[in-house]
Amino acid sequence: MATHNCAPFLGEAVQSLLHQTFEDFELIIIDDASTDETPCLLRRFQDMDPRVRCERNERNRRLGPSLNRGLRLCRCDLVARADADDVFSRQRLEKQVAFMNGRPEVGVLSAVEAVVDEQGKFIRFKPTLTEDDEIRFYHMFTHAMSHTAVIYRRELVEKVGEYDESFATGPEDYDLYARLLHVTRFANLPEALVQYRVRAGSDEQAPYPWRQRMKNQIAARQLGRFLGREVSESEAGALWELYHGYSRMPSGGVRLAIGLVEELRFEATKEGRTKVLERFDRDMGEAIAKQAVFQTYADRAISRELFTMALRLSPAQALRARAWMQVARLCSPPSIRSFFSWRGRSKSAVAAV
Repeated sequence: MATHNCAPFLGEAVQSLLHQTFEDFELIIIDDASTDETPCLLRRFQDMDPRVRCERNERNRRLGPSLNRGLRLCRCDLVARADADDVFSRQRLEKQVAFMNGRPEVGVLSAVEAVVDEQGKFIRFKPTLTEDDEIRFYHMFTHAMSHTAVIYRRELVEKVGEYDESFATGPEDYDLYARLLHVTRFANLPEALVQYRVRAGSDEQAPYPWRQRMKNQIAARQLGRFLGREVSESEAGALWELYHGYSRMPSGGVRLAIGLVEELRFEATKEGRTKVLERFDRDMGEAIAKQAVFQTYADRAISRELFTMALRLSPAQALRARAWMQVARLCSPPSIRSFFSWRGRSKSAVAAV
């Protein structure tokens, strides 16, 4: 665990680890030059439980370097990650250690996240891919593993060069997994073993555009290896944006993303990845239908194309209310479309204020 000025949540996080049903572990905490009550809390935990070992950075080095410092202090083969503002199931370590001991071919294991707000109120479960084949495929355009719930074999992380310390605020985990995929198999437990806290001001929530650019670079390399050609960062970024459905994309980005979707489907079909392809079609069908709605009043031609593609990939989209609403929008006369377009812009302006 690495922590920086996380005192309001640190106690709950550490207590959830110290009360694990699996008790034979050490908890290494790196205080990344905190200026709040963190040092006092850590001294108290260290005095209370001999399994707690704390070290402090003299200056704020950020997550990657702090995790590497902690990793080098580890004396066990299995290393579990834990963020300082999350809460962990009492059976987390017991279940993960049992899985890793029973599946020596798996080097990286994570679990489902139950996403909560700053006060700990449940928001949603984050869907998780369980099989290695699915994780490898999806890792080309999204995060397929929860970093705060991961457990891995230390020797493998050392073998691929640990965390890249050039990433000041991410995506050090996405980069590490991209390298580990070359040397081991991955898995996820299909149950929630962590309450992942979303809070304002955390590194993950901060708007660092360059963080996404770094993800695009990593994703582009993975896509290139799978497709057997050079993939640009623009292509990788367009696919990432289409899949996650952040907002309306420029028409050029839509074209790039659609092209990659078709290439990925072709390669997956050629390799006989039936299960992966079924899930990819379903997920992409939903993502493309969402983008079709975004495009309705900006580019009706692209909207129709996307909507048709969504139905082709996932016919179940036709049974959703969104599909019928989209048909109504695309078939409505110009005056009605203008009204909805104006209404949408008005709502956006109010939301922005």
